[in-house]
Amino acid sequence: MQWLLQNLQPNYHTIADFRKLHTQPLQSLFRLYVHFLSEAGLLGKTTIAVDGSKFKAVNSKKNNYNQKKIDKHQQLIKDKAEKYLQELDDLDKLEQTKSKDDLDIKRENLKQGLQKLKERTIKYDTLQQQLNNTTDKQISTTDPDSRSILITKSNVEVAYNVQNAVDDKHNLIVQTQATNTNDGKALHKAATQAKENLQLKNEDSLMVLADKGYHTGAELQQCQDDNMITHVAYKEQPGVKHIANEFLSESFAYDKDTDSYTCPAGATPYKPWHLA
Repeated sequence: MQWLLQNLQPNYHTIADFRKLHTQPLQSLFRLYVHFLSEAGLLGKTTIAVDGSKFKAVNSKKNNYNQKKIDKHQQLIKDKAEKYLQELDDLDKLEQTKSKDDLDIKRENLKQGLQKLKERTIKYDTLQQQLNNTTDKQISTTDPDSRSILITKSNVEVAYNVQNAVDDKHNLIVQTQATNTNDGKALHKAATQAKENLQLKNEDSLMVLADKGYHTGAELQQCQDDNMITHVAYKEQPGVKHIANEFLSESFAYDKDTDSYTCPAGATPYKPWHLA
């Protein structure tokens, strides 16, 4: 691409505008690219791995709002306005004892403060309307598509979570999308879109691998309903005995004569998946 453009390097704003104006064509181009990989025999189309990558948005935490934050600011404005009005009343009582010029200066300062509070009230009323008009529980004012998401156990950032699905034959990406949700709600959508890009039908089986961040019951059930076999690490919960502990590899009984394992639940012996 750089060669075709003769090393022309557009700035980030030009690239961002291009992506914004041509979202659908770019998605179609990516699907066409995946079809090309398939025709070239570079895709196994039987197993994919899904994972997410966090990218910090341009939007700061300060410019990300939820209901709690808006309520807090509106209450602060209300409290400060009441304080200014009380001070104006107190100044009126001092007419006989204080210099009129000094009182007028203080009145003017208080009125300017009230005017600024009025402008801030309009700002947060507008934010409240925007929040009411969205299905999300938060809004971002600088980068509207970004959301506050959990990066690590104690670190929250306004960011994007880019979901990627990779075919196992040559580790080639067959699906990618920038989302604003955590991994726990992303597995089924990412796997379904990857399956569509691979031109697999709903009745076709597809194995999906993911880490414990994707271990959500509803998502796993949806994948199963759409013929996608999931292998997802379970989340350990301190103090809670997880049923999956009973099905760890050391709990399976190996039979050397038949080269097979017996499930702890007593299921019919079966061979390891990589030997089956």
